[in-house]
Amino acid sequence: MTRPAPPPDPTPMEIERWEGFGGTWLVESVDDRRCRIALCRCDGGEIVEHFESEDPAIVRWATRRLSPH
Repeated sequence: MTRPAPPPDPTPMEIERWEGFGGTWLVESVDDRRCRIALCRCDGGEIVEHFESEDPAIVRWATRRLSPH
């Protein structure tokens, strides 16, 4: 039995759209190869989802946005 492929990582545009709808997000960690981002609810900041990416474009984007939004 094969497992379904995991959904693709959100793109920076999708994360910014999350913010546009009132959600918040936080770059929890980033280094030269990987980043971890938390997507949070708009009504108190509870973390809804985490994702990690090794995509160089997303890692560069996350590096520029280390502060909470």
